[in-house]
Amino acid sequence: MILLDTNVLLWLFVGDKRLSTGVKDKIECNPENYFVSIVSLWEIATKCAIGKLDIAMDIPEAVEKSGFYSLSLLKSHIYKYELLPLLHHDPFDRMLVAQALSERIPLLSSDLFLKDYGVRIINAKA
Repeated sequence: MILLDTNVLLWLFVGDKRLSTGVKDKIECNPENYFVSIVSLWEIATKCAIGKLDIAMDIPEAVEKSGFYSLSLLKSHIYKYELLPLLHHDPFDRMLVAQALSERIPLLSSDLFLKDYGVRIINAKA
């Protein structure tokens, strides 16, 4: 199983060319191998509400129809989040890292600096 970073999820749904064709094909062929965190849905809703993101798509519905597994926010994730050093100030990215570390799964992301947290990062652009 692999956790999708929020940017990867958005790139996939809008057809952004920053997501490599190989990665896109792997995701689309086997969506059951991927988690989408509730944290990503929260991040997207927050960015839409404050005007940082304008997307004409019902992302929660698209995720539900996609075949991805949903990853809820658990107490163990919050405890892991508390222990993370403040290397990065984006709370959404830090929570996704905490979830990936807690679940012992890699994070598919373009933000390679997140590996400084000790999480395995799969490069979404490669």
